[in-house]
Amino acid sequence: MDRSSGLLTEEDKLWSGLSYAGIVCALVPTLLIFLLKRDESSYLKFNTLQALALSVFSVVGIMALYFMGRFAGFSSGIGLAILLFSVSFVGIWIYLMVRAFSGQNTRLPLLGPVIEAYWMG
Repeated sequence: MDRSSGLLTEEDKLWSGLSYAGIVCALVPTLLIFLLKRDESSYLKFNTLQALALSVFSVVGIMALYFMGRFAGFSSGIGLAILLFSVSFVGIWIYLMVRAFSGQNTRLPLLGPVIEAYWMG
């Protein structure tokens, strides 16, 4: 049953918040929530997809910074850049998790529109 009419249940909020919490558990809980509950609510589907995209973006970003420092000769500031990137990711992750638990739909500027355009249809 799709509750995309704007009526969020406490269950929608709980599962959406937990989808962000799954980021720290190798994404297995987030993937399971998406596969099992994606048809129940567009709010839940969007938040699980955003959690997955945020996690992939953070891993790719950290790997890119690492390889820039390792192979491109930018090693002097890369450690600091990786630290700042990681701290920023944790801050965004906590912010999105709290907002999802409270039922407030938050779209990240770059990821949100892409998710809506390609995966929410």
